[in-house]
Amino acid sequence: MPNGNLEKWLHPKSTSETLTLAQRICIASDVASALEHLHDGCGNSIVHCDVKPSNILLDHAMTAHLTDLGIAEFLVCATEKSKNSSSLSGLRGSIGYIAPEYGMGGRASTAGDVYSFGVLLLEMLTGKRPTDEIFKEGLSLPSFVNEAFPEKIMEIVDSAILGQESEVESEPSDHRNIRCVIQLIKVALLCTVELPKHRIKMRQVAAEIAYIWQVFSN
Repeated sequence: MPNGNLEKWLHPKSTSETLTLAQRICIASDVASALEHLHDGCGNSIVHCDVKPSNILLDHAMTAHLTDLGIAEFLVCATEKSKNSSSLSGLRGSIGYIAPEYGMGGRASTAGDVYSFGVLLLEMLTGKRPTDEIFKEGLSLPSFVNEAFPEKIMEIVDSAILGQESEVESEPSDHRNIRCVIQLIKVALLCTVELPKHRIKMRQVAAEIAYIWQVFSN
């Protein structure tokens, strides 16, 4: 893809490759829609199992494409045999993005993809990798953000998103940007709830982000 993967844009070597808030919302929407299609639009549910920035490629228009469906293809074949379209055992993902239940022997599920997407969204909004040094001894990126939400949330948001505008409280566009960031973080925290059964569904995630984009772009 002409613009490489999302990893290099979230953690750029130069400021010329920094993503705007608008681009981040659009990319999040693209990925959410792709996962919604895998989960609900293919007859049997397909679980991606490895949602992370390096598996999201950006074309010339910065449209995001979810890639690396090798594990997902295996799940499709396995579901036909197991007659269980939404969860299978023995599959994981990438450190930092995998759902906590996978580490305890839990079965791969659409809820696991939702968790991984939530971590990805938090990374897009904070600029922090879930594998950064600060995340150890029980502290994860979701718990780090949850502790700051909502009062101190702007202290941990990636400064590249809002820049100096975040200090100009009188600007209507700045208020809009802050509201959209907070709403996106709310969605991400709903995705990363500890118990799988309490997590939001991917179709709800896609709808919420589409609504946030409407608010942002108007």
